[in-house]
Amino acid sequence: MTIFDHHTLKGALSINYDFNIRITLIKQLAIKGLTDNIYIYNNKGEVIFSANPSQPLKNFIAYNSRSLLKSFPLKPGYHSQKINGNIFVASDISGIHSGILLVTSKQTIQKYLNLFFRPMLLISVSSFILIILMSLFTLWIIVKEFKSKEKYISNLLYLMQNMLVIVDKKSMIITRTNIAIEKKLRYEPNELIGQSIRTLLPSEDMFQQVNSEIALNHGIKNIEFSYIAKSGETTPVLFSTSTFGDSLICVAQDITEQKRTEAQLDFMARHDPLTKLANRKALDSFFAHEIPRAERHQLKFAVLATDLDKFKPVNDTFGHEVGDKILKEISKRFMNVVRQEDFICRTGGDEFLIIITQLANEADAVSIAQKIIQTINKPYKIDNHDIETGISIGIACFPTDGNNKKDLLINADKAMYVAKKEKGNTCVLYSTLKHK
Repeated sequence: MTIFDHHTLKGALSINYDFNIRITLIKQLAIKGLTDNIYIYNNKGEVIFSANPSQPLKNFIAYNSRSLLKSFPLKPGYHSQKINGNIFVASDISGIHSGILLVTSKQTIQKYLNLFFRPMLLISVSSFILIILMSLFTLWIIVKEFKSKEKYISNLLYLMQNMLVIVDKKSMIITRTNIAIEKKLRYEPNELIGQSIRTLLPSEDMFQQVNSEIALNHGIKNIEFSYIAKSGETTPVLFSTSTFGDSLICVAQDITEQKRTEAQLDFMARHDPLTKLANRKALDSFFAHEIPRAERHQLKFAVLATDLDKFKPVNDTFGHEVGDKILKEISKRFMNVVRQEDFICRTGGDEFLIIITQLANEADAVSIAQKIIQTINKPYKIDNHDIETGISIGIACFPTDGNNKKDLLINADKAMYVAKKEKGNTCVLYSTLKHK
């Protein structure tokens, strides 16, 4: 802190000093010596910041500090009052709904009167006027700094990568947005301002959740949902909120790429890499869903265990690359026969499992199995080779041939091995084996 002796203080206002030097000295004096405390208050008349917490406003006034602050309206300009010998000078900080208040106590005033103004033979009234002017000058410096920082922060918020929306807590109307949300959701600059935040939220339930969090004065932390773009398309986001005065600050991180990566990893974990059909992990999930559904609605379904006939000689003769191409072609033929709601799984090698849902009777399962056999029997044109293969199918029906995954798979396999022993290229019902 700069130490001011009598001559320096006197020289600070002397016309003999260079103007810039005088301004610098006055600025240092005003900020570091003249002002007892600096407060920031909101539009409710509440102090939200104090440069010197050990000096509350009640030290300087005889009545409620909120009443004093309300007497300094948040509007452009500077305002001053003298109360109990103390000088109060205030100004608004435009854009952030706050005001700034400087207090110079009567003790500090008297100290500088004794030290500085008396040697200059200034009368008391002039001294107080000068102190007010110096306080205004100090305030102007601080407000200018605030506005400079506010502009810097405003630019940072506008250019930040995450999507930003600031909302009035009472009306839920958007008061501010940034470039990220405008670009990602295809809105023109400032187009969202004045609209309800409900415009962006995926459902009324989500809107009510945001409202309830505001009522409880809680923040929302990293909730996953989707923002609604201007076109109606959805963008998955990680959504968080916090309150600041009368505003709700909503920050959303676009997680489109994260969701796409998760979907790819999930697909890879649940599908065969060669044929893109479901694998055993997906099969377990299907059974876990289908068996309770069938029990609940008294539905039947059939499990078709399949194994290609004479496929090993194909691999031995033409190589595994040709064999892989045949497996991919067979997968396509399966999908052309069964319905979309049915399930196809590659369980390994040349073995596949097909589940026919909402089955009327066993005869329907046999009919579908015969269509599969006819389709698979058609020759394959692979790398200028005409290749033929067949398929053996065993059929087990829920619930007559088993009411759980284990029994259904075992019984379908038993029927399939019987079909292969019968020279293949046929289907066998497990129910026919039970009576032999």
